[in-house]
Amino acid sequence: MIMAEHVLEQLLRQLPTAGRLIKDRPGRQIWRLEHEGRCYYVKFYPRTRSRLKRLVRGSPALREFFRLQWLQKAQIPAPRPVGVLSGFQLGDKRGDAVITEALEPSMGLDEYLNREKSLGRSALDHRQLAAQVIGIVTQLGQSKLRHRDLHLGNFLLSN
Repeated sequence: MIMAEHVLEQLLRQLPTAGRLIKDRPGRQIWRLEHEGRCYYVKFYPRTRSRLKRLVRGSPALREFFRLQWLQKAQIPAPRPVGVLSGFQLGDKRGDAVITEALEPSMGLDEYLNREKSLGRSALDHRQLAAQVIGIVTQLGQSKLRHRDLHLGNFLLSN
């Protein structure tokens, strides 16, 4: 186990060459990383805000980690959080990162529906998908959990 942790640590240090950048926004980068036959996402939050704001709001990576844990405890399907890296150095930027297991193969529900529409067909399973979305939103409400930006891109379609 120590060897595996050491290898993972080395991969994280070499993330720009060992991983693949999936999304790059000013406040967050998402990287895909493979380790021991498993896929992970590393969501990196560079520290660009003032120190005072960070003290008040806390770490966005730690917030995401805990929120994913809450979803797991409520038995709401979500990526499993693996760890949080505080003070993580990525290139010349320092920040925090959360590591999650990748749900693969998967695609955003919005991407799937838009693809079907662009091909001139409706999703054959649209009623079943709608029922699943309603079920998940109901679970969120019953668990008293909320999402500030809930849209179909936040729902992953997977086998």
